[in-house]
Amino acid sequence: MTRPAAIVSGIHRPRPIVTKLSLLRKPMTLADGLRAGRDNYLLLRHVAAALLIYSHSYALAGVAGGSDVIARLLPGFYGGKVAVLMFFAISGFLVTNSYLRRPQLVRFVAARVLRIYPAYVVCLIVTVLLVGLFFTSLSLPSYFTDPGTWRYLLHNLGLSGLQYMLPGAFEGGRAYPGVVNGSLWSLALEARLYLYLVVLALLQVFRWRWFGAALAAVFVVANLWLWPELAPDSEGKRALTVVFAAAAAAACVAEYVPVSTRLLALLGLATWLLRDHASAYGLTIAGIAYFTCWFAYRVPVLPLRFPGDYSYGLFLYGFPVQQALAALYPSLSPDQLTALALPVASLFAIASWHGIERLALSLKPRRAPPPVPDSAQMLQGTS
Repeated sequence: MTRPAAIVSGIHRPRPIVTKLSLLRKPMTLADGLRAGRDNYLLLRHVAAALLIYSHSYALAGVAGGSDVIARLLPGFYGGKVAVLMFFAISGFLVTNSYLRRPQLVRFVAARVLRIYPAYVVCLIVTVLLVGLFFTSLSLPSYFTDPGTWRYLLHNLGLSGLQYMLPGAFEGGRAYPGVVNGSLWSLALEARLYLYLVVLALLQVFRWRWFGAALAAVFVVANLWLWPELAPDSEGKRALTVVFAAAAAAACVAEYVPVSTRLLALLGLATWLLRDHASAYGLTIAGIAYFTCWFAYRVPVLPLRFPGDYSYGLFLYGFPVQQALAALYPSLSPDQLTALALPVASLFAIASWHGIERLALSLKPRRAPPPVPDSAQMLQGTS
């Protein structure tokens, strides 16, 4: 075999300096991350669920003037808000990509229903028969004959106009008195956004992916541009919808969305420099959304192996568990409430995954996927 001349002569020729400049390299894209088949999304969902429980502890422990560490570091935000923004960014990207990868509407709808409803329905039943019954001030006959008990169960099945209280339950709560599960509002919003994706799919919007991305981008930009003039987003629903739409747009043009540490740093720097400007809020939610992609694909896959996805169960049971612990032990500090609530909620989450969620997901339609098109075909909408 003939050796290269540089080795034969003992001279090691340096590579051209241009190839060493990382700024000139083609950056990693979301499509590259998807093709790699490895990410940190499962870990990130668990972190977000734990952050939600941590943040709720400051409200449910009833500490006057208390705020979690996120609220102290990021004015205008708090741990629970950041956690839900992360959930919606992850969901908007992965759920949209799921349909783009297998554009079979019946399968898509079945997968979303099986992911949300079985565990949610069981959570409602457990809340009525265990949490509400144990913590109600009413007698057993009065509790079961009160219309509000069954209205909580039946009305909440529709994930619209949710009812958060059970008769007599947690009436003496220091914060959110009477509220059994205050986390459900975001689940209702997420289900509605899934429905919007279904409508767009029926209209064949995703057949031309650039058009779908442009439509979502116009919605996002218009909302951020008009944000100061719009009604106050007191519940955070508009911010969550914007994040979900931006993530869906990114899924449509994943081949052209860079996942860059420099870009994340620049976004963070711009947010800090403009912290007193009207654009600061929009830049912050954009930074949180972009962080989810960066953490998923740029951070080396961490060697943490979960036996299941317990994040949904933590989300469903975290608030009721915290309300129950706060009622049983009124003197708990926020940190103590977090330390107790996380393992207890984890037990419910583990039971939910292994007893309900995993079984429900095994019922998804399993039609063979169509051939995966190349990137150019995907972006032209010919898949």
